[in-house]
Amino acid sequence: MRNSILEIQNVSKKFSKNFTESIPSNLKNIFSAKHRTELEPHEFWSLNDVSLSVGTGELVGIIGPNGSGKTTLMRIVSGIYRQDIGTVKTNGRIAAIFALKSGMHPHLTGRENIFVKASLYGLTKNETESKVESIIEFSGLRDFMERPFGVYSAGMKAKLAFAILTAVEPQLFIIDEGLAVGDKIYQEKCFQYLKDQKHKMTTIYITNQHEHLINFADRIIVMHKGTIIGDANSYEEAESIYESTKSI
Repeated sequence: MRNSILEIQNVSKKFSKNFTESIPSNLKNIFSAKHRTELEPHEFWSLNDVSLSVGTGELVGIIGPNGSGKTTLMRIVSGIYRQDIGTVKTNGRIAAIFALKSGMHPHLTGRENIFVKASLYGLTKNETESKVESIIEFSGLRDFMERPFGVYSAGMKAKLAFAILTAVEPQLFIIDEGLAVGDKIYQEKCFQYLKDQKHKMTTIYITNQHEHLINFADRIIVMHKGTIIGDANSYEEAESIYESTKSI
């Protein structure tokens, strides 16, 4: 039996359709002894009774139409959102990227940004010092380390941001479209890194670019309208399930 690093049981999450109505609803949730399970007229279920188990060392892809709940689910796992119903149990350190370049300052140099970004993931200055050379080497941007981050191209920014994450060494790595930017060689290098780390790291990759999952994912979860409608072991099976959502 595989060791589980993530267990999601019957998770539901509701949101308000408009901002002004969401404030009193959120306050009602905060001060209530238990979460409300009924919907107000202005609310909707972004996630509805979702359950998922992920084992150690798995490479899991998550696909689905826009608004299917992919990012919401992973933000709950990461602790950014709190579910209204259900439980989430994780085992180990989590690193999640929902915007690869977030936390990077345009006026600081590439080298300085390494320390800033690494600190956001909990690395001490000494830990970052010991890893800075490997980060620079992975990024392939050694000649640009003393230049302001703001003058980097989009691809260069993505390379440095991902290279910093290679030093974090989480047990669960969640990526939301983080590898969509950058040249093909860079993308292949990142995917190969994730494969090579399977012995000590589980990866969940959320993407709208399904071709990224070919020869990468061990499983592909398909979501639609806040629920999981498929758990496929092959790209072809996942695509077939995804295509069926167009008629639902």
